[in-house]
Amino acid sequence: MVMNKTELKKLQVKEVLEMLENDFNAQIEDNGDGGRLDIDINGFHGQFSRRDLDVAFWDTTKLSGGGWSKEQIQRQKDAVALEAGVNGAIQERLKQLTGLAFQG
Repeated sequence: MVMNKTELKKLQVKEVLEMLENDFNAQIEDNGDGGRLDIDINGFHGQFSRRDLDVAFWDTTKLSGGGWSKEQIQRQKDAVALEAGVNGAIQERLKQLTGLAFQG
């Protein structure tokens, strides 16, 4: 099946959103932003970018200075690990889709 760029992008977004819901039990909500969707995975909140096809969680922000509790430090580390894992899974799925889209 040969696709144009628009068809491929629509397929990629659809497939990635289904993967997030099925594999990561993601709760996804269209916030009306158009290019971004709100996402929640295991209590970590963030956004999915339709353009970049990636997930960014709010809790991945680097903690600077002192005064952070052990729990806050661990939550930030857990968010970074989850974000890396989710985005890695997205990239793997996109590789599969790209291979299928350009086979004729």
